[in-house]
Formats: sequence, structure tokens, C-alpha cells
Amino acid sequence: ENNVNDVISGYTQEPLPNGQGVNIQLEQLAQLECVHGATLMSPQQVEIQDTIVIIRDEKGVFAFNKNGRFIRQYGKRGRGKGEYVNLSAFYIEKDGGVAIVDAFRKRILHYDKFGTFLTEEKTGEHVLDYVCSMLPVTGSDERLCTYMINPEDDEMYSLIDANLNRLSVCKTGLTTKGSAEMFGWHPVSKYEDKIRYVMPYENKIFTYSTEDVTEISIGMQEKASPETSDFTLMGMLNQLLQGKFIGFTDIFETNNYILLGVSNFSYVLVDKSSLTCKHYSYAVPELVESL
Repeated sequence: ENNVNDVISGYTQEPLPNGQGVNIQLEQLAQLECVHGATLMSPQQVEIQDTIVIIRDEKGVFAFNKNGRFIRQYGKRGRGKGEYVNLSAFYIEKDGGVAIVDAFRKRILHYDKFGTFLTEEKTGEHVLDYVCSMLPVTGSDERLCTYMINPEDDEMYSLIDANLNRLSVCKTGLTTKGSAEMFGWHPVSKYEDKIRYVMPYENKIFTYSTEDVTEISIGMQEKASPETSDFTLMGMLNQLLQGKFIGFTDIFETNNYILLGVSNFSYVLVDKSSLTCKHYSYAVPELVESL
């Protein structure tokens, strides 16, 4: 329902200390149960299904209840039936089941909500190359994919249609010169059937629907464009050290707000009702700054 001309104001005001004026009350702090094979090492994605918390870790996809008690694991590493080699992404399906994307074996594996393996889809040769997230599009059989920026193609977002074909949504002229870089762990967010995403060096929030892609701009006095197509960790760091804006690195939406990551120590909280935002910054220790 937002127009292309909508502009969110407030970004250029003086950044606030982390959490200043944010009225948040911690409802519950649950310690996740550590059981054999399900001790989390590096959580990379969290999704909520009813009262179940589903977490993707480098070791697998695990479900916990709201009190942190371990419930189940979806699949496991291997080459057998219902197993995966490369855990690239997962998403929750319309019926509450879980789908796991294995880019290495070019497969999407489907499990029911109790963790039982159901079936798998085998894609074409390059459909899942460099994929790092996948979300089902409400009202269709399409799935929106995010890709790491890489030297082999210029896709950042594309659709997987019902026939497992890859359809372009947007491209980027950026490259990583021999290596793949992920632009944030979650550069795409789905809330109440709306899918929103961000792009490198863009001061915009893009909203995808089956009909069109709309955008909302974050008002800035100066929006730096990349001086080079080099999209590597060091290339981004060099521009950050010069005070350049490199785009939003993450996005997450709730009922009233959109949370945008800006850099390692900065984020923006957007008030959806007023189209205003506040820019927050963490206090960075001098040792970290020197590193």
C-alpha cells in the first residue's frame, strides 16, 4: 500500500545511543536445552511456527518449544533419503512443514511439521547456485530466493516458479572478484504475507508482491554510490572507514516497525505508521575501532 514516492524521514538526525527511548519489556528468557547433536554452535536463521522456535545452525535445523526444550531435528547431513550435504537455507511451508535447501545436491527437501521426511524436488543445474535464503510467496507457488553476490552471475534476488525455473527479480553490477560474499544473514523479511528486501548501496526498502515491486526511500542528505564494483569484505570496510553509506545489511519487520541493519554497530528503527525513523548506534570500544 506504499507508493514509490514515500520517504521515511529522521535518518539524518543525530544517531541515538543504543536503545535510547525504546520501550521494550523482556517477556521471557529461555535457555535452549543442550542435547546430543543439537547443541547450537552458530545460529544463522530463526523462524517461529505457532509456539515452536525453529533454528538453523551450521550443524542442522532444530525445533525448540517456547521454554527452550528440544523437540526435534529436521533431516541430517548425509547422502541418503531425506538427508542433505549442504544446508543452504530453510523455510516454513504453508501447512507448517519445513523445507530445507541443499544447493550442493540441487535439491529442496520437504518435511512435515513433525520432522518426517516427505519428498524432494530436484532443480536444474544452476538454479540453486549461491542461494542463501528462500521464502514462499503468498498466493502463488513461487519462492523468492536471495543469492550471495558472486563472480559468475549478477542475480541477487530471483523467483523459483512452480516448474523450478529461475526467474529474475533484480540484478546487481557488483562482483566479488573470485569469492562469494553474503550481504547480511537476512537481507529479506516476510511479515503478514509481505516480502521486503534491501540492496547494497541503496537507501530503499523494496516490497515484493505477485503484481509489482514497490519501494520506500529513507531520506538522506547524501547517499553515496559505490566507487567500485568490488563487493568484498575489505572493499565494504574501506568505504565504511571513509564514512560512506553501504546500504542496509539486514531487515526485519514487526507489526509496528521495520528494523534495518546499517553496519556492524548501527541500525535504524522505522515507525510504519508515521513513516519516520530513528538511527541508533552502539558504543564501539576503542580496541574494536583500531581493529
